[in-house]
Amino acid sequence: MGAPPYGYLRNPDDKTRWLVDEEAAVTVRRIFSLCMQGKGVSAIATALWEDKVLTPSAYKVSKGIGVAKKSEHPYNWETSMIASILENVAYIGVTESFKSTRLGFKSRKRIPTTKDRRTYIEDAHTPIIDRDMWEKVQMIRANRHRPTKSGMTSIFSGLLYCADCGAKLSLATANGYAHFRCSMYKRTSRAKECTQHYIREDALKQLVLKQLQQFLSYLQQFERVFIRQQIDATFAERRYELSAKQRQIGKDEKRIKELDRLFRKIYEDNVNGKLNDERFYKLSDGYEAEQEQLKQEIETLTAEVSEADTEATNVAKLIAVTKKYTRIDELTPEILNAFVDKIVVHEREKKDGKQTQKIDIYYSYVGIVDIPTDEEMREMEQEYMQRTKRQTA
Repeated sequence: MGAPPYGYLRNPDDKTRWLVDEEAAVTVRRIFSLCMQGKGVSAIATALWEDKVLTPSAYKVSKGIGVAKKSEHPYNWETSMIASILENVAYIGVTESFKSTRLGFKSRKRIPTTKDRRTYIEDAHTPIIDRDMWEKVQMIRANRHRPTKSGMTSIFSGLLYCADCGAKLSLATANGYAHFRCSMYKRTSRAKECTQHYIREDALKQLVLKQLQQFLSYLQQFERVFIRQQIDATFAERRYELSAKQRQIGKDEKRIKELDRLFRKIYEDNVNGKLNDERFYKLSDGYEAEQEQLKQEIETLTAEVSEADTEATNVAKLIAVTKKYTRIDELTPEILNAFVDKIVVHEREKKDGKQTQKIDIYYSYVGIVDIPTDEEMREMEQEYMQRTKRQTA
């Protein structure tokens, strides 16, 4: 184990594991929380500076831990340090090895290796950040947008997509209103490869806030109904199919064992002279090809069954997110990032002299959710009350 990152200490009793440094871990959690609130690395660094939070190197010096380079400004957090903390898998309990390599065996210079050449060890130490928050932060950073030329930003930047071409919607201002429009339209307006998909930011905030309020109310009142609907919708048509796949996995594994037995038999027959070489090679090649095919089939089927289990787990994760909120009065970056993966904006439509515009909200872990209207929820509540009365009568 190399030197532990900020937030961890060496374990004097076990050199293969790190200990959580609770004092520094508070700052690590704060950095992730600020990112969830929509703060960029510069804004996070400024917040830490204003609160006089020691930088990692200054913190180590204050604890009597030697550092390669002492910080001249103990509260001046570099944006690169904030970014490295937000991207470090160590904070979810994972150890990343082989992050660099030498140019040659004679060279002392080390260069970073690509992600696919590194080794990751799960549950190597106690996590500081839970995996769901870490993954959300990675998504936020992947979609991060710089402010416009006027310095304007939006909580929706990076989350909006065009329903027709799939391009992201870009932020702009006109007549004093912030709005979004399809970036493909912006680039190719003359070629007319797409349309504007114009939507004002204030109107979008009202729409999304109302949807989230309805969604939270629905889950608080009818959590069991939601879980059943999500799981039934996922598995109703696939239940028999998944069961058949599990049976097929068992058959394939049994056949592989049988092929191993047959291979041993023809090998013994060949050694004893009962089977000539030509016939042996022909049979063995056939058995090996069949085994390889069966192994690939087992791998595919196992992945599909595992995916179904993951979908059920994802429903539980979304329920856990909703438990953190009793009500939503304001749409904040933290709430938006916690509940929403992306928003797909459709083009406006005119019908009977009225303009309507549809947006699709893809909720965290489960995607689009069909939320009942207020009237439908009242009917569901009445039906539930009547059913309860019948059961108690």
